[in-house]
Amino acid sequence: MRQRAGIALPAAGIGMFGIGILPELCYVHLYGDRCTIQEHFMVTSAQVRAARGLLNWTVRDLAEKSGVHRNTVTRIETEATTPGHSIAAVQKAFESAGVEFIAENGGGAGVRLRKP
Repeated sequence: MRQRAGIALPAAGIGMFGIGILPELCYVHLYGDRCTIQEHFMVTSAQVRAARGLLNWTVRDLAEKSGVHRNTVTRIETEATTPGHSIAAVQKAFESAGVEFIAENGGGAGVRLRKP
């Protein structure tokens, strides 16, 4: 278990939003060592572009549905931003719309629509 602001967070594994854990920016282990978001599954810019294409969403649509500014969406898609809350919000918006993110597990990262 990890602790942040007095709240225990589960260890890495299946999270509440599909594959991986919804990323935390930074947390402190109970032993005091620090860990960063890069250690968890994080969607790639290519996956964001592909997911937007699957849903036929514009940058403006994604910005509205995720609560992230459209300029931030563009930076995410061009790898001009670092992992953080914005990418987590975009990932959550896609997963709420039925997109599943496939981790890089030897076959390559990808996206697909969840079966109804």
